[in-house]
Amino acid sequence: MKIRKKLLALVLVAATTFLTACGGGSDKTYAPGKFTDNGYESEFLGFRYTTPEGYTLSDEETLQSLMGLTLDAMGDDLSEIQKKYAEIAVVYEMMVASDTGTANANITLEKTNAKLSTYIDTFKTQASELSGMDVTLGDTQEEVTLAGATYTKLTGSVDMSGITINQEYYLRKVGDRMMALTVTWYDDEAERDTLLNGFAAY
Repeated sequence: MKIRKKLLALVLVAATTFLTACGGGSDKTYAPGKFTDNGYESEFLGFRYTTPEGYTLSDEETLQSLMGLTLDAMGDDLSEIQKKYAEIAVVYEMMVASDTGTANANITLEKTNAKLSTYIDTFKTQASELSGMDVTLGDTQEEVTLAGATYTKLTGSVDMSGITINQEYYLRKVGDRMMALTVTWYDDEAERDTLLNGFAAY
């Protein structure tokens, strides 16, 4: 299987492990972001994204199809109840990938009343239990600033069929949604940096 196809599957890892929290209310109402001439912007999330040269931003049709691909990839790891919950509560907000297929980033939003610390604990547990791939998470987490907002960052790697892919997970609570930005790259950290440098405060 080509690296491009592996990355498309691996970029879904974070989203498919966030299916246990219950929905909750908040006074900040979710509104989807918008595509612009050179990228994407979200007033709700508070940032703009400029698509780097040599990278492509997925369109709405592709984003909508990602949930189906995710559920298919998870197979028996998800119950029917979890799948129905995911279809309602999880939104694929944005995805950008290098034209070479060796790096990408995606944003998912899940409606939840879980605290960030609880959410992270659940993510760590479920990521370690995924079948078909070996997810290794670092022992530490750190607070980082991206486009003027504070995130909790986790680092990890995914081994699948003998190929190791690097990932970073940036998590924060926005209103009643948990935002998860997952950055995936094969071996060149410059590609990760290029993806992250596209973000700017709204």
